[in-house]
Amino acid sequence: MALDRALSEVGQSVRWEPLTLVFVLASASWVKWPVLVAVGAAGDARCRRRCPRAALAALTAVGAAGLLVTVLKESF
Repeated sequence: MALDRALSEVGQSVRWEPLTLVFVLASASWVKWPVLVAVGAAGDARCRRRCPRAALAALTAVGAAGLLVTVLKESF
């Protein structure tokens, strides 16, 4: 318990508001999937592939998951 408190205080002491905003935005669900798709596309582009398979797979998976989550949220 004391260690948790001490680590929390250290975290508060090094807080920098612009960086806090970056982490809050990065943790938002609407930010994560475009970043993952971009990483997949960048990986394919780096390998000089003509068809960005990783980006397409990521986009398809995220789209299907997003649709399913939306439907389930509305149901409950």
